[in-house]
Amino acid sequence: MPTHKIKLKLFTSSAELQQLINIENKIPKIIENYIILENERLENLKETRFPTEDDLNGAIQGLLRLQDTYKLKTKDLANGILLNNINIKKQMNVKDCYEIGMNAFNEKDYYHSLLWIQEAYERNLYEESPEIDGPNESEILNILSISLYKQGNLKRALEINNKLIKIDPYYPNAINNSKLYEQELKK
Repeated sequence: MPTHKIKLKLFTSSAELQQLINIENKIPKIIENYIILENERLENLKETRFPTEDDLNGAIQGLLRLQDTYKLKTKDLANGILLNNINIKKQMNVKDCYEIGMNAFNEKDYYHSLLWIQEAYERNLYEESPEIDGPNESEILNILSISLYKQGNLKRALEINNKLIKIDPYYPNAINNSKLYEQELKK
């Protein structure tokens, strides 16, 4: 190979090498800037306040007040239908209805608990792909029977509790609840 071609290749290679060195020198600054930006994003996330359990409970209580104030049907609300047939096109699933019912139950609001747990039960019968972490039929029937009992509907509470025992004979307190309901009915 002629000398001038070797010098030309050497010159080209050293120019390319210099470019690579310049780029390599910029990498620490690029990484530093990236780390600064990511730290800023992390700080923003730390300052972001996600809804808490109290926020959810407050929202549910607000929904129940609206339901009473405007005499909204549970099924309509669960189907996403609001006042004057306004449809928000977002239906609640079994888990949503159950959560609302459980919130009312925990607040000793057995009237609303009964409405929403009944809706959860009806949806559970027809929902094609229930939530993995949602309630099972036994849990729904248990709360439904207790809510009926607390509302004074002993006969229906006993019927629902007996249905629970048929599908899950070892459900905690189901047998004791049946005995209690039967004793109360005899009075």
